[in-house]
Amino acid sequence: MLLATTDHLQDRRVNAFLGVVSGYAVVGENLEKSFSGGIRGIAAGHSHNYALELEAAQEKATQQMIERAKGLGANAIIGVDVDFEMSGGAPSLTILTINGTAIQVDGSQMTETDREIEDTLA
Repeated sequence: MLLATTDHLQDRRVNAFLGVVSGYAVVGENLEKSFSGGIRGIAAGHSHNYALELEAAQEKATQQMIERAKGLGANAIIGVDVDFEMSGGAPSLTILTINGTAIQVDGSQMTETDREIEDTLA
């Protein structure tokens, strides 16, 4: 699956726009604790746990979005945007959402490098 933050793929012909696809991950208080520790640790260079939790949440949300796009018959997603929102309630939650537009592009225009990247992400 090709992913792009842009609204097009250079040198690729779009055969169909299939719709908006999304993924999300909700992270509980552990992220807040990691965030607080991360803020204190940034000066000391110790924000590793916070970064790992964010990476895991983004990977989960991205995989959900990709699966939904595949379900529509897409082989690429354009306009990808990632957002984070922290709730102020108790317990505190962090919500990561990722959105994009599922499209079908002409596979014959894909380069060998594109195919390798697509295989790696699949």
